[in-house]
Amino acid sequence: MFKWIGRIEQKLDYIIKVLLIFHEKGTIMSQELTDLVTQVKATADTDARALVAIQGLVKQVADLAAAGGTTQEFKDLAAQLKAATDPLAAAIPPQPTT
Repeated sequence: MFKWIGRIEQKLDYIIKVLLIFHEKGTIMSQELTDLVTQVKATADTDARALVAIQGLVKQVADLAAAGGTTQEFKDLAAQLKAATDPLAAAIPPQPTT
């Protein structure tokens, strides 16, 4: 007599399960988005620091040239630049040419 109530309960149970799955996936995606935003910000901050460092080295070269720097001073500055940029170059994979 009340078989239809059992079918309705089954359908409601199914709907609840589906909603719980959607909620779980939404929570996971929300965390993934938060992680991505954090990583993008960290990358942008790193890029900004690298740019400041490069601009500082450019200024050092210009100052050394303006002061009539010696060959050895330029070699020392080049070695300093290499030591500063090698780790950065190693951390960034080569970009394919198109």
